[in-house]
Amino acid sequence: MRNMINSVRVLALAWYFSGETSYAQKAVQLIDTWFLDPVTYMTPHLQYGQAIPGRTNGRFIGIIDARSFATLVDAITVIESSHALSAKQSEGIKSWFEKYFKWLTESEFGKEEEDYINNHSVAYDVQAGAIAFYLGKESYVTKKVLEVPGRRIDHMIVQDGSQPHELIRTKAYGYSVSNLTNFFDIATIGLKAMSIFFIIKTTRVDPFKKPLIT
Repeated sequence: MRNMINSVRVLALAWYFSGETSYAQKAVQLIDTWFLDPVTYMTPHLQYGQAIPGRTNGRFIGIIDARSFATLVDAITVIESSHALSAKQSEGIKSWFEKYFKWLTESEFGKEEEDYINNHSVAYDVQAGAIAFYLGKESYVTKKVLEVPGRRIDHMIVQDGSQPHELIRTKAYGYSVSNLTNFFDIATIGLKAMSIFFIIKTTRVDPFKKPLIT
């Protein structure tokens, strides 16, 4: 999945900056194979994400593996402007993401991931927020962004700028940086929907200054 998303992103940018339609056409081929072709398309859920044979058929933490869908929907929007995607294909892709969004926000796995108190839940916000914006659900984006200070920042970033829930992980530095990226990405998505993120009052004056410096 990650390779597919990265390939579509690169091809979208290649078309945008070069104007060569072959890049957009190749991106459409990948998108069609993954989301539209009835023989090869992915079922719109991650119920079997991070399965462990013999132990579990799937885990809610597998949802983070689709975090890059946030990048993909932007790339698809760029490709749509190339006219390489037909109207029918665009409708089909949106239909796929509507079904996936419903699973993401209403399934037990989705709810567990959203409530997980570490980088997983902020990555969830990025993924769900980006997909919601792509689908025109700006009220959902606004809701998610407005929840970030009280629901995420206050519980994840302490006064000295550290992130205790990431520091207990095996690769603390990487997780801490990754989660800061998540925070800025959900802010960016919120700005697209005209939500004001960085001036929302939290329990601290500037909750991101120390994490960035340290």
